[in-house]
Amino acid sequence: MVLKNGTIKKRSLVGMFFLCIFTCGLYTLYWWYKTKNEINSIGGTIPPYWFSFLPILRLYFDFRYAQDFVRFVRQDNDAVIEWGYFFLILFMPFLRIFIIQYDLNKYAKMQ
Repeated sequence: MVLKNGTIKKRSLVGMFFLCIFTCGLYTLYWWYKTKNEINSIGGTIPPYWFSFLPILRLYFDFRYAQDFVRFVRQDNDAVIEWGYFFLILFMPFLRIFIIQYDLNKYAKMQ
């Protein structure tokens, strides 16, 4: 596994909650874009963000996001965990960004 020199930004979960409410959920689009780029900066290969706006490609984008998140942020190669995060992304629309950001914050603390 070759890691690039990238950084993960630590974000306040409370701040994210209020931004989601204040922007009527538009902040989540920005959050997905930024975290995708951050994960790619440490070695991930998540596809372009515009994939997330097309139905079938959205599934591919979500799976690759979950896979690279587990591999590069959680630093685990367990396929069960990858599928768990994939289903989290699919079926828990509001909670998913907070659960993922919690792990991103733990990774950012280790940098």
